[in-house]
Amino acid sequence: MAAPGVKVHCAQARACEGWPGTARPSMTLVEVRQAEVISIPELFVVVPRYARDLRAQLDANAVTYELVVRADAAAATFARTKARVALIDLRGALATASIAAHEIGAQVAERRGAMLALVGRGEAGATAAALAAGATHVLASPFGAAELADALRLAARAVDRLDEALAGRVSMLPADARRDALTGLATADHALAWVATLLADGTESPAAVVMRIAVGRFGQINSAYGAIVADTLLQAVAERLVRHVAEDEIAEGGDAGARLVSRMGGAEFAVVMPGPVTLADAGRLASRIVAACEAPFAAGGRVVYLGVRVGIASGGAGDGADALFRRAAAALSRARAGAPGEIEINTDILDTDPLAHRAALEADLRRAIADGGLDVHFQPQVSLDTGKIAGVEALVRWTHPEFGALPVETLLDVAAASEYGTRLGVHIRARAIAEAAKWPAALADLKLAVNVTAGDLAAPDFNRDLDAALNESGFERSRLTLEITESDLIENLDAAGTTLAAAQASGIRIALDDFGTGYSSLSYLKSLPLDCLKLDKRLTRDLAGNARDRIIVRGIVDMARALGIRVTAEGVETETDLDRVKAALCDCYQGYLCAPALDSAALAAFTIDWNSRL
Repeated sequence: MAAPGVKVHCAQARACEGWPGTARPSMTLVEVRQAEVISIPELFVVVPRYARDLRAQLDANAVTYELVVRADAAAATFARTKARVALIDLRGALATASIAAHEIGAQVAERRGAMLALVGRGEAGATAAALAAGATHVLASPFGAAELADALRLAARAVDRLDEALAGRVSMLPADARRDALTGLATADHALAWVATLLADGTESPAAVVMRIAVGRFGQINSAYGAIVADTLLQAVAERLVRHVAEDEIAEGGDAGARLVSRMGGAEFAVVMPGPVTLADAGRLASRIVAACEAPFAAGGRVVYLGVRVGIASGGAGDGADALFRRAAAALSRARAGAPGEIEINTDILDTDPLAHRAALEADLRRAIADGGLDVHFQPQVSLDTGKIAGVEALVRWTHPEFGALPVETLLDVAAASEYGTRLGVHIRARAIAEAAKWPAALADLKLAVNVTAGDLAAPDFNRDLDAALNESGFERSRLTLEITESDLIENLDAAGTTLAAAQASGIRIALDDFGTGYSSLSYLKSLPLDCLKLDKRLTRDLAGNARDRIIVRGIVDMARALGIRVTAEGVETETDLDRVKAALCDCYQGYLCAPALDSAALAAFTIDWNSRL
């Protein structure tokens, strides 16, 4: 009988090595065993709850193993063996199993082995807990014998790879030099040694991608709150990195543990992604990490906002590990010059000739605009009166054919430098309006907001281009909102006000985006015909700050309401955030608590499902 929550099957396995990113061809258990025998000299298994089912799956794969049911005796029994691969079943595990996982994980690290943890997919934090215990690989239920076999092969291969490096740098590191004492992550020396091994193999191109991550404001926090709070925050950052790196691996069809997370020193971390991997993969993971670290951290009874910046570089056969880490550090140095959340990718052309790199990106952007190579996604905006999704903001995305997903700041910088900013704005607004016009009838009342910069407003044909997009698509003017980016300086407020007033008179709504971040917020409130004000996420976070912060934000909301201007709070990511913006009497919210930006098809399905529940 199968364990609760586990569907035992073998005909269709998860995507794994040999079939990256695709469904694996159907194979019977007999065919799997004939195709590849799992070669593990000694496998140690701890399974407190589902021993019968796990035995059947292991026996089906002709695996030789020693199985222990009592978790409290597992670590001592493992110490008497020579096994370097351990399998621990943590599904529905009690405290004794978690303790055993930590103890065995430490022994596995000493033996340069691998530990595969089995977790329940619905158990919150199970993957992160397993990795924190020392698991090198994680497999979540439901899984069958074939999936278990794949996971064990990956674990065995990891041990083989470490053995191949015995003559290299990893073997020269004592156990205490491979693991950071504070966070439990790999040390910088261990990460360098592992990358050296990956580059020496040279079987993939690139053989490895290194991502260096710097935590913002850490020096200030250390000085203000002391070392204990600072150390607690570093541990929290490490745990969050491990969790999201593992979840990204699983989402990409792999198993958690193939990537290495390390602490480079101080408040800097690194993620090593072994090949096959692309800069696009790294860019997606970096964006996920940035979003994860924008959420607040709790330490010492305080709520702290950190934010990170990321530098990325790739290397192949013939490259040195030190040189690859230096290239990633150079990218990080450029990212540090930008705002929190900045992601910089170091490429060969950037290393040798920054001007040539910029020119190449400008040419690529022109082609992307001409060929439809830019994507438009939509982030929902939720009414606090009804709880329903009432509108969306259109956001541009550029997946570069070579560098992968580029930060929107890079796209806008390249457009501005090439004098293509106005052309880009016209293109994105037209694309967004055209897609919105094709939404299904169930979204007929959904409002659309598109971004407008100071440069757009200064263009003489702004309203004419906007009229053309609306007339061609048939999209209703009353459903459109123009969001002015408040962080841009509008040099001629009178002219901008005239342009926006003409749009407003035709039925289009006007919103001021990112309020509180720019040059002249009150002047904009006074001079521009506004229907809506969007609180920047930093002001939303201030609702969780001290009394002074809350009074300022409440004063802004009260002033807007007195002027007849609706208020939308950006950056709402938790239920606590939502409670605070409700208490501040905001009208709408936008943020990851509802959803990230989605493409049109995903948006339609998500919105219909969300609104149908209310």
